[in-house]
Amino acid sequence: MTDVGTALARAAAALGEGRLADADQLYAAVLQAAPGHAEALFNRGTALLGLGRWYEALAHYDGFLSAMPDFADAFVNRAFALAQLGRAAEALSSHTAAIALNPTHIGSLAGRGTLLQSGGDPSGAVRHHRRAALLHPLDQGMHEALGNSYRLNGEISAATGSYRRSLVLDPGSASAFSNMGYARLDAGDATAALRLAHRGFLIRPSWEIATLLVKCLESGPPVGAGLWPAAERILSERWSRPGSLVALGWHILRSGGSLASTDLAALGGNALMRTLLPLAPVHDIEIERQLTGLRAALLDLAADEREEQLGFFCALARQCFLNEYVFDVTDAEEAKLGRLRAELHAALAANSRIAPAHLVALAAYAPLHALPDSERLLGRVWPEEVEQVLTQQLREPLAERAGMASIPRLTAIEAKVSQAVRRQYEENPYPRWVSTIRPREAFALETYLLETFPGSALRPAGTGRDADVLIAGCGTGQHAIETAVTFRSRSVLAVDLSLASLAYAQRKSRELGAPPIEYAQADLMELRDLGRSFDLVEAGGVLHHLADPFAGWRVLLGLLRPGGVMRVALYSEIARRHVVTARAFIAERTYGSKASDIRALRQELIARRDQPWAASVVGSGDFATTSTCRDLLFHVQEHRLSLPQIAGFLEAEGLVFIGLEAGSATRAAYAARFPEDRAMRNLRAWHVFESENPDTFLGMYQFWVQKPA
Repeated sequence: MTDVGTALARAAAALGEGRLADADQLYAAVLQAAPGHAEALFNRGTALLGLGRWYEALAHYDGFLSAMPDFADAFVNRAFALAQLGRAAEALSSHTAAIALNPTHIGSLAGRGTLLQSGGDPSGAVRHHRRAALLHPLDQGMHEALGNSYRLNGEISAATGSYRRSLVLDPGSASAFSNMGYARLDAGDATAALRLAHRGFLIRPSWEIATLLVKCLESGPPVGAGLWPAAERILSERWSRPGSLVALGWHILRSGGSLASTDLAALGGNALMRTLLPLAPVHDIEIERQLTGLRAALLDLAADEREEQLGFFCALARQCFLNEYVFDVTDAEEAKLGRLRAELHAALAANSRIAPAHLVALAAYAPLHALPDSERLLGRVWPEEVEQVLTQQLREPLAERAGMASIPRLTAIEAKVSQAVRRQYEENPYPRWVSTIRPREAFALETYLLETFPGSALRPAGTGRDADVLIAGCGTGQHAIETAVTFRSRSVLAVDLSLASLAYAQRKSRELGAPPIEYAQADLMELRDLGRSFDLVEAGGVLHHLADPFAGWRVLLGLLRPGGVMRVALYSEIARRHVVTARAFIAERTYGSKASDIRALRQELIARRDQPWAASVVGSGDFATTSTCRDLLFHVQEHRLSLPQIAGFLEAEGLVFIGLEAGSATRAAYAARFPEDRAMRNLRAWHVFESENPDTFLGMYQFWVQKPA
C-alpha cells in the first residue's frame, strides 16, 4: 500500500501541475495495483477529460460511481464526457442526477443550461444559468454564460445587462467584451459592436475576438486609423483572411487624404500603402483607377531608367499579379511595353545590365514567368524588393509547374462539360490568394456544428473519432487549408479538375505549414468507385458548374458515411439576377473570355454603374481580378437554383437539413420575420425572406445537411 500511496501522491502532483499525460500513466499504474481504487478512478477520469479521451474518461467515472453513487462532481464530469461524445440526452440525465445530489452545484446548473442551449431550448438554458448566477452572484463566468443564453433566446437587452455585470466582476474580461459585441451586432448596431470588439482586443488579443472584429468590419461601420494596430496583429497571427483588413487599410488612407495626393514621392513613401498592395486585390474602383495611373507613370520612369520609388512600384507589380493584370491598358502603354520587352530580351541574350525599374515595369503588366528566357533573371543580383517580385512571379510559378507531375490522377476527365471547366481553370486558377485563416485550435466537427447551429436537427454520431474529409472542387486550396485547420481530421482528400489550381494549392499548403492534405485531380462525376467513404464532404461551389448539379450531389452523397455531414454551396437564382442581365449584355456585344476582353468589358460596366444591374456586378468581390471576373461573367457552365428546389432534393434524398450559414444581421432580420422558426431551418420560409430581400445570398447559399445513420 505504501507504493500505491506514493504513486497517488505523485499522480496528484502531476494532475495539479497540469501534466495530464504523466498523471494518466501514474493513475493507470495505481489502478493496475489496486483495481477499483475510487480516488484513482475519479482523478484518472479527470486527466482523460483534459486529454480529450472521452470514452475512457466515461468508463472511469462509471466505475467510480458504481462504488460511490452520491458524488455530484463525478456526475458532472461524466455529463461533460457524454456531451463531447454527442450523447446529449444521457448528459442531461447525468446533470439531473448531480443536481438531485447538490441543487446548488454550479457546474451542473451551468452544464445543463449549456446542453439545453445547444439542444434548441434557450429558454431552459436561461432558467438554469439564471439560477446558477443567483446562487453564485460573484462568479463572473456564470453571468457571461447567462448573457449568452439570453442572447440566443433573443433577449438582447437582458444579455447586455448580464455581460455588464460580468465586466463589473472582471473589467479585464476580453470574452465579455466580445460577447457583448456579438449582442450589439445581433441588434444591428455594428458600430457599437466594433467599439466593444476593439476594447476587448486591446485587453487580450485572441482569435475569438479578432473574429468578431472582422465581422464588424465586414458590416461596414465607420472606422478610424486607431484600429490599424489591431488589424496588423490579426494579419500577422492569421486570425482572418486579409480581405476586410486590407479594406480597412484603404479606408484609413482615403479618410486621411493620402489617396488624394498626386505627389508620386508622397505616395511611394507611404508605408501603409506598400503594406496593403501585396496582400489582396483592390476592390475599390476609384483606388483601382488611381493605381492604374500610377502604373502608367512607372512605365514612363522605366523608359528613362529612373529608379524613383522602386519599393512602391514593386508592391504595385505584386498587386497586379494578384489581380491577374485586370487594370485597363491603353494603346500607348502597349507600344511602350513592346519596346521594353524587346530591350529586355536583347539584354538577356547579351547578358548586359537590366535596370530594376525596367523589370518591375514589365512585371506590373504581365507575369515574369511568361517572358522568354525569364529563368535567366534568377542568376542576377537584384534589390530585395525586386527579389520579392521574382519570387512571386517566377520562382513560385516554376515550383507549381514542377509540382504538377507529382499530383495523382484519380479519374479520367472525359465529359465535355468537365473538359471545358478544366480548361477554364487551367487558364485562370481560381482564386489567386496570399494568406488564409489559422484558427486557435481544431474543433471536433460535431462540436462545431452544435455550437454554430443551436437547436439544429443534427444527430451526433458519438463515435469520438476524428473526421475523414473530402473537399470536392478545392480550387487553389484556400478553403481546403481552412477546413484542415478548423476540424480535427484523420485524413483530408481535396480534388479538382485543374492541375494548375491543385499545384497552387499544394505549394500554399507547404508554405503555410498546413496539416497534411492529399491533393488529387479528379472529375467528381467519376468518383463513384473511389473505394473510400467520408464523415464530411464539402462541395463549396462546384455542383452548380456540373452538367447536372443534382446528379453530382448524389455521387458525393454515395461517398458520405451514414450519419456523415455535407457542406454545400449553390448559386441563388434570385441573388444572381443581375449576373444574368450582365451575361445577356455580354452576349449582345460578343465579348470573349480572353483577358483583354475582360479588361474591356470591365471598363464598359464601370461606365454603366448608374444602372442597378451594372452597379451590382461592379460591386461584387468577384469583379476585382481576371479569374474571378471570368468565373462571375463568363463561366462555361453555370446553374442557379432556388431554396424550394433545394428543399425538394433534400426531401427526396431523405437528408436532414442542419442550417443555413448567414451573418448576424441576416439572422436577426429573419428571426424578426419568422419568430416561430427558432432553429431557422424552414427553407420555404427562407425563400419568402429571400424574395423580400433579394440580395441576401449574393455570394451563394451555403448550408449543411446530414445523411441519416
